[in-house]
Order: sequence, then structure tokens, then C-alpha cells
Amino acid sequence: MPRRNREPVIGHSFEADNVAWPLRLIGKLVTLYIRLVERTSQVQVVGDGPMNQLQLDEQPFILLLWHGRNFQSVPMGRYFHRPIFALTSRSRDGAIIANIIKPFGFSAIQGS
Repeated sequence: MPRRNREPVIGHSFEADNVAWPLRLIGKLVTLYIRLVERTSQVQVVGDGPMNQLQLDEQPFILLLWHGRNFQSVPMGRYFHRPIFALTSRSRDGAIIANIIKPFGFSAIQGS
């Protein structure tokens, strides 16, 4: 089926602010859930010496997390100096994740 506009399309592009309101609502509910878990849990950080040293030296670093560990990383944001950027996909799910992490001080870079 031909498209009406002739602008090139490269993959998917869902901006966090432009997803439908039900998806933004899901993001807000997940944010509230994470805050509840954060307030009712104890966190023990082990082996963070190299990360702390990089921050003290004002050096950038990349922290990698595997799928399924995303929400565990959000409360960890308080241990990092700002700015913090998270790479999310350019899909609708990536836009929802971008809305979830924003209140925790993260910025999203949507890409692959």
C-alpha cells in the first residue's frame, strides 16, 4: 500500500511523548510500582569500587544490563552522578520504558 507522505522511513520511531495515553498511563503505573518496591526494599551494593572511582574521576562509563533486569536498574540511578542515559529500542516498548525512567532522572536514547 503506498504511503501518503514521501518521507523515508527507517525502522520504527516511537517518541516517548507521542505514544497513546493508555501507554503513558502504563508507564506511570510501572513508575509507581518501582517507587513502592524501592521504598519497601533494602539495597546492598557490592563491587562498586571501579564504578565509584570512574565517577570520582569524572570519567564516563557504560553499564550493561541484560533483558529482564531493567527495572532493577532504575532505583540504582541514585548511586550515579548525573547525567544518566539509557539506550532503549525505537519501538513502542522503548517509548514506554523511556516514560518509566524519566521520573528517576534518566534520559532515553532511542536506538538499536
